[in-house]
Amino acid sequence: MKDNALAALVLLRAIITTNWAPIPSPDEAASDPILARLNNFPTSGVEVILDPAISGGVLPYLLKPATTFSGLVGGLGDAESAAYQVAMAKFDVLRVLGEKVKDLDPPKREVDTMIRRRIAEGPWGVGGNVGARIGTLEM
Repeated sequence: MKDNALAALVLLRAIITTNWAPIPSPDEAASDPILARLNNFPTSGVEVILDPAISGGVLPYLLKPATTFSGLVGGLGDAESAAYQVAMAKFDVLRVLGEKVKDLDPPKREVDTMIRRRIAEGPWGVGGNVGARIGTLEM
């Protein structure tokens, strides 16, 4: 599951940082609904991510603090390490999104404020106290 999550986050980062040109509209594009829809598609990945009709729950997912598995008991080994790797990758994607949102014209101040607030909380969020997890290792 860790590999899938990391691969999805790499793809998400690539989408956020990408720009593309709209398809030139030939005469048949006016009569073809698919080409008409493609011509109205956003021209950057950050706009795609910020459009809930296209990206669904991507922005809420990125704004949600990472999940920890510190309460997991058993022989599964590095579940906490996997959670850390995914949390760091997710946080990195959120930082990249924050940088791209700053450059939007017209500005998306509400989204920029939400992203900056979430980045200030760190990857684990306000309640994500790393010290509590590390303290259990000292036993």
